[in-house]
Amino acid sequence: MASVTPSNDTANDTFNRPRFSSSEDGSTFKCSRDASSFTDCTSPKNYPGPLSQGNHTFRVKAIDKAGNVDATPDSRSWFVDTVVPKGTISINGGNASTSSRSVTLKLSACDPPRLQG
Repeated sequence: MASVTPSNDTANDTFNRPRFSSSEDGSTFKCSRDASSFTDCTSPKNYPGPLSQGNHTFRVKAIDKAGNVDATPDSRSWFVDTVVPKGTISINGGNASTSSRSVTLKLSACDPPRLQG
């Protein structure tokens, strides 16, 4: 049976170097990301470049020395957020400047809804 460990990638949780292992010594692996076909792989699996905005899934299955294929591949799913939140700052009701010692600051921000990847 295979087990996936998230990588230490921190930029938008790109997950470009997933690590995985098997409970059986000498196993080989097949990996898939985002519904692609399973292909031979070793740990860590290196994927090029950053991922696009949206949902992603990495799957891995182990094949033991006897050729038995893991019937239940391990998987990890995550969301990559590349969209910068939008926001505004208002000073004293929208004035560009003030000479007052009393200042009212109004901040607002929103994160756009998650888009499917």
